[in-house]
Amino acid sequence: VSWIRKDNLQVLTGGILTYTSDTRFSIYHEHGGRYWNLRIRDLKPIDEGTYECQVNTEPKKSLSYKLKVDELSVKIEGPTSVYIQEGSTLNLTCRIRGPLDAATAVRWFHNEKPIPQEVTVLEGSEDSVSKLIIQNARIALTGTYSCVPQQGPSSEVKVHVIKGCSLLVSQNMALQSFDFGKVMLFVTPMRHPLVGRFRLLMLERIPPPCSRRHHRAPKSR
Repeated sequence: VSWIRKDNLQVLTGGILTYTSDTRFSIYHEHGGRYWNLRIRDLKPIDEGTYECQVNTEPKKSLSYKLKVDELSVKIEGPTSVYIQEGSTLNLTCRIRGPLDAATAVRWFHNEKPIPQEVTVLEGSEDSVSKLIIQNARIALTGTYSCVPQQGPSSEVKVHVIKGCSLLVSQNMALQSFDFGKVMLFVTPMRHPLVGRFRLLMLERIPPPCSRRHHRAPKSR
């Protein structure tokens, strides 16, 4: 009994021997049994194609299987940079499109270190959703958060925990904020030797209110 890949006529296994140099491929067969199972670990999109099991009889017998690999798509919802005030709740939602075996297949990391708390995974017909909720956020929680399935790509977001209304502003640049409820709009002048321009920065997820609406950076000495 042999397994071949019909796309390129590559012989993968023959009997209990494996002929491909790709160590992800192996053959499983119980002595005296009827089944010869081709196993592929860590499936990748390049593994898609038609595989054929051939029995060396006269006439030859064969059976073909078409393999399709569904690749995971992982995305943390919202902007790539999140700003929250100290003491508020950090709520991140990671949406995973594609096959997901179990809730334990998804982990969250803060600055590449695993977060030691449980997260919930809600499985839907097409998507799975993992939520990370941290209450009473502290300044130390500032950093990069990653949603990492056990297999497949990951997604990350930068979280900035702000103490009160303080923001780092470069010297000689004024910052003015306008509170619109759940969204705050910041206007910073961009100085130009000939033309004065203004840049609008919309920072989402900043809970109101700020006690001071106008902030100016200290003058350079």
